[in-house]
Amino acid sequence: MPHETTARLAEYAHNNVNDALRTIAVVYEGDCEVLYLRDDLKGEYTAAEYKSVVDSFRVVPELTSDMTSEAPLGSKQCLIHYHEKAFVFQFPHEACHSLLLSVEPTVGSRLQSFINGCQQRL
Repeated sequence: MPHETTARLAEYAHNNVNDALRTIAVVYEGDCEVLYLRDDLKGEYTAAEYKSVVDSFRVVPELTSDMTSEAPLGSKQCLIHYHEKAFVFQFPHEACHSLLLSVEPTVGSRLQSFINGCQQRL
């Protein structure tokens, strides 16, 4: 269930990056569900703009959570998108959706340990 997983993920993110957490969303094949949006960002994007942002993450290569022999680097555990205003982490979660978690760029200095902590909660 993505809500239980995102609750654990949100708690971890809040404890580790505090107010640098921007948003958490579940991305389904044709839809998305915003589960957390920091208060100061709520007026910054319209619903259509937010959907457009989320849609831009649908065109990335398929995420896999299983190890495959065809992948020389192993399976994709997390895609990291670096934008001017945010790092966006995209985690595979079940076959039907992925989880997006965005943070302020200042979080990038602790990138590897943050990703590992998030994965432990998925």
